[in-house]
Amino acid sequence: IAVTSDHGVVPLHTLVHLNNLFARKGWLEFKIDTLTGEPIIDWEKSKVVYLKFGNVYIHPSGLHGKDGNWHRASGQVYEKLRRDVIAALSVLRDEGGIAPVMKIVKGEEAKKRLRLPLDRVGDLIVANRPGYGWDEEMSQDRIIFSRSLETGYKQAILSDDCPAMWSPFIVMGPGV
Repeated sequence: IAVTSDHGVVPLHTLVHLNNLFARKGWLEFKIDTLTGEPIIDWEKSKVVYLKFGNVYIHPSGLHGKDGNWHRASGQVYEKLRRDVIAALSVLRDEGGIAPVMKIVKGEEAKKRLRLPLDRVGDLIVANRPGYGWDEEMSQDRIIFSRSLETGYKQAILSDDCPAMWSPFIVMGPGV
């Protein structure tokens, strides 16, 4: 008999709406559809967006390339914007003064530091403190922190020092 889990689970108390932070900074342009309530991003005017569990995508001349796809940027203007995004994430605190960000890794360092391939990550990978979860949703009020209705999750948490992420593995049987 072998029993295991594919991931742990951590209590989730607070959602962090990074896209609202980026909108407050003027890096993300969106409007809310009056009929559906869904956000509509202006990809050509937007320079920074959070997507896909822990990735921040950055492009100083717009996230919508001429061919309709995002392409990794480079150069001095890009590096300055990326430093500004890192600074904004680094000083982010909730109402109790707690920083939800545990680690920020540049995309080109992802393979070495996180064992993630460059073609599968954004310009920044952001790991969150247990109890906090990144959320892609945007709102007209641009609120950054909200109480979570979900109770557990596993995305964007560094598992090394978080026992709730450790997967149990039990093996039992003859000769074991």
